[in-house]
Amino acid sequence: MPACSSRAQVNLEARVCRLLADELTRSPAAIRDLVDRALAHFRGASEVSLQAHPDDLSLLDAPDALAAQHALVGPLRFAPDRALMRGGCLVRGSTGELDARIETRVARGLDAGGGM
Repeated sequence: MPACSSRAQVNLEARVCRLLADELTRSPAAIRDLVDRALAHFRGASEVSLQAHPDDLSLLDAPDALAAQHALVGPLRFAPDRALMRGGCLVRGSTGELDARIETRVARGLDAGGGM
């Protein structure tokens, strides 16, 4: 199968991102699951920041409850960012950073699969 041009791959990634974001915004449980999976990587971390679209953050439990649930040592801070596509997030903490934005996950998937 011929490789896709970089322009075609960018167009494909944009379409897939829009479809995923549309689907995730219909499922608050999917957004909560994504955040739970992301925060699981920060067990024992301090000063954790969860950057996500404000509409997604509004679907989550309070930061203190999430911090306790995920055994964070320090507080969890919500960082609303309207520039982030709904359905994704960035998490930063004392133990590192996790990029769970939709566009990043789609690009990783296409790169792993060799594009189209």
